[in-house]
Amino acid sequence: MALDFLKANGYPWACSVLQATAMNLHDIYETEGAPGLARLAAATGANPQYLYQCATGRKEPSPRLARELIKADSRITLDALYLRGRVSQGEAA
Repeated sequence: MALDFLKANGYPWACSVLQATAMNLHDIYETEGAPGLARLAAATGANPQYLYQCATGRKEPSPRLARELIKADSRITLDALYLRGRVSQGEAA
């Protein structure tokens, strides 16, 4: 995705910056707790309990919700929402 594009076009240094600042729902929950998820739920119209399930890996956000989350918090990236969880679970290469 974005990281692959940066690597392929000669910007490997930007990948480490992007990875260091990119967050997913689990990161938001770890740093801000339930109020962080409640803030995102209010901004996106999602149920806070559903966001908690996404943050803990029980569910994945829909593409529409992912788009809304990225709009609501500039620290959240598509790569972080989908790829990071799979890599930690050993599903991606």
